[in-house]
Parts: sequence; C-alpha cells; structure tokens
Amino acid sequence: MGAHFAVAIESDLSWDEIGVRLSDCAQIYAAESEAAMPYYAADWKQPSALLIGSEAHGLSVEGLALARQRIGIPMAGRAESLNAAVAGSIILFEALRQRSRGRT
Repeated sequence: MGAHFAVAIESDLSWDEIGVRLSDCAQIYAAESEAAMPYYAADWKQPSALLIGSEAHGLSVEGLALARQRIGIPMAGRAESLNAAVAGSIILFEALRQRSRGRT
C-alpha cells in the first residue's frame, strides 16, 4: 500500500486565513533559497505544511512568519534558486520517499 497524502489547494486566501487553517499543523516549512536546513532533513512523516513563494520575490514577511522552520534545496554551481514548481516537486517527492519507506 502506498503513502497517503491529503493535499489541500485553495486560492485567494489571506495570510491570516492560511494561519487559521494551519493552526493545528505542528510542522510548517517555508521553502527559502538561503535556508540552512536542507529539505531532506525535515521529518515529512509527520503532518506538515509547505509554503512556497514566487520565484522573483519568495515568501512575504507574513508567509515567513507562519513557518516554524525554513528549508532549502542545496544548489551546486552558480545556480541561485529553482523555479517554484520545480522546487515544490523536489520537496514533495522527498516527503513521498520518507512516507513510503518500509511499506510494501
């Protein structure tokens, strides 16, 4: 049996509304290019939320304030950051990998 994910997708919410929706979530990660913690060090086996900002500006101050931990994708070479969709895909794949470990 595979890993189970519940993915909520909503649009046009204020940061206050997002904060209310995430109030029971113990792990809220903000993807940030300069974060010291790599995305694979996060414990994705626990209920988690992932906040990703725009490529140009990242998360707003309000978005960063909701996060309990900032995570990043270590980059080799001269690349500064990834497209937001690519970064989100990499991070969510790691969450799936961790949640699938040991299952048949």
